[in-house]
Amino acid sequence: MSQGYDVLINALAVSIIGGLGSTGGVIVASLVVGFAQRFTDTYIGSHWTMIVSLIAILIVLVIKPSGLYGKQKELKRESEEKTNAEYRTAE
Repeated sequence: MSQGYDVLINALAVSIIGGLGSTGGVIVASLVVGFAQRFTDTYIGSHWTMIVSLIAILIVLVIKPSGLYGKQKELKRESEEKTNAEYRTAE
């Protein structure tokens, strides 16, 4: 039963680290997460592999919330959007 959760955590880690909507980022992140898990399994212990994925998620979210290759989107206020729309229609 816990094997399903391992796959979900790995998929979540890869998509967050690579950046949502970035195919290249997901490919790079899958290689990085896979290498980090195998390295941890070999040299530290198999019980620590999921913790490495979770720590990687935390580090990426703190340093760059959009992911390695994700694009940061700016949020606009509704009032700014309305003002810009009114300005465009006035021209």
